[in-house]
Amino acid sequence: MANEPAIMTAEQQAALIEQVVVQGDLEKLSPAQRVQYYRAVCQSLGLNPLTKPFDYLRLNGKLVLYANRTCTDQLRANQRISIRIVSREVIDDVYVVTASGTTPDGRTDEATGAVAIAGLKGEARANAYMKAETKAKRRLTLSMVGLGWLDETEVDTIPGAQRVQVDLETGEIVGRDAAPPAATGAGKAPAQHPLEAAGLPREALKHLWQWIAANKPGNQWTSREKELYRTVFKALQTALQAGLPGPEMAEWLAAYADQGPATAEQVEAFVAMLATASQSSESPADAATGEDPA
Repeated sequence: MANEPAIMTAEQQAALIEQVVVQGDLEKLSPAQRVQYYRAVCQSLGLNPLTKPFDYLRLNGKLVLYANRTCTDQLRANQRISIRIVSREVIDDVYVVTASGTTPDGRTDEATGAVAIAGLKGEARANAYMKAETKAKRRLTLSMVGLGWLDETEVDTIPGAQRVQVDLETGEIVGRDAAPPAATGAGKAPAQHPLEAAGLPREALKHLWQWIAANKPGNQWTSREKELYRTVFKALQTALQAGLPGPEMAEWLAAYADQGPATAEQVEAFVAMLATASQSSESPADAATGEDPA
């Protein structure tokens, strides 16, 4: 194709990587150079760039890459890293999982994943447990392959971090942490999202965006994803009107977001959980039993 960047030589790749290392900011590269850099990084790690193993993040004023789930899964398989969970414990309302890993050549390492669980019960607590284990495994994988990059489970915990949408084919920056679309799916979202105005924390909207369509720009959502979003939107709106605390529902959304993109079954379970809480005088956390609400 005419618009496809030419394949770089090893010397050109090395020069480009050196440029990024010195500057520390991918935004200083041209769009074509961003594409080349992305592919060079994937090639050096044995990753398939077509599976989009990295996403972009603005951190401390610089555009950088961070590893997503596809990246760590491929790295673990490619490097034949064997992982086992060595401990699970609760420390001051924080669930901590420690994972240990080994490689075929005998190297070993350990990493932890921690998630706050104060006030969580039932499915929300179970999802937090799974998230902590996922964080431990992914952080361990990145450590064992010598990458000091962020894993996607850590992005939302960093103050000021901003996800950036970059077209991986052209390298063009197309959006920065776009807000979720309105419930009708038409037009641009208002400056303050209706759910945020009703009491749902802004961070929860990011989790909802991540859960429904893995952070794709709203204009790229499928009709199925838009329908799932509308269903969750209406359920959250009803729950907020019923007086359920927005921060607690944000915790639930965070747990579901780690499993995204959403499935119809997950959305059904989430909506049922909100409905049960709305009909009860208890808080969302108390209303969630240990049974699957679906």
